[in-house]
Amino acid sequence: DEFNDDDLVYAHRLILHTCAPGLAMLCEPYDDLTPVPIHGVDRSIFTLALKYVYGLSIPYSAWKNHSQDLINAADRYELTGLKLEAEVWFVKFKKITVENVLDLLTYANSKNCHLLKEAVMKFLVQNRSTVLQCLSFEQFPESKTLVVDLLAAMPSQIPFIKSGGLAKYREMDISSLRRKANETGLDIDGSREYL
Repeated sequence: DEFNDDDLVYAHRLILHTCAPGLAMLCEPYDDLTPVPIHGVDRSIFTLALKYVYGLSIPYSAWKNHSQDLINAADRYELTGLKLEAEVWFVKFKKITVENVLDLLTYANSKNCHLLKEAVMKFLVQNRSTVLQCLSFEQFPESKTLVVDLLAAMPSQIPFIKSGGLAKYREMDISSLRRKANETGLDIDGSREYL
């Protein structure tokens, strides 16, 4: 359900500048009375994204049924908080299977969804024999970081030797790393290496 020329969604520029700089940049070429055209996103998803920007709650059913759409909209309009929260819901509700694992891995990599990528990597590790029987490695997206992330997701068979204060962070999952970063006031959106 794309936007029509008659569809209007109202927003305050000040709120957009403060809470959604990516959306605010869309408004810059227009004066205050001119509607800003929105393309490439469903009207209902855009409305949910604006609700999030305004600090309103998004219904459980919307998270459950539209979390991937919200990730896409958040990625398009640089709504980091929405993207991270939608990713959590997507990981919670999306069933990872051998049939969709490569698509999800490619999607996670393309959208920089590190929590989703970690969940996919864990699935690959936990189901490695089935995956090896059913999938060709030629199907895997070419990325050195994916191999590093896959190895990080594997449970360690060798006792970990601690070599300094940062060593403990190498084996933490993305959720734990984000929690630690948030506790210290750091940005929580990033790869394992960044966090």
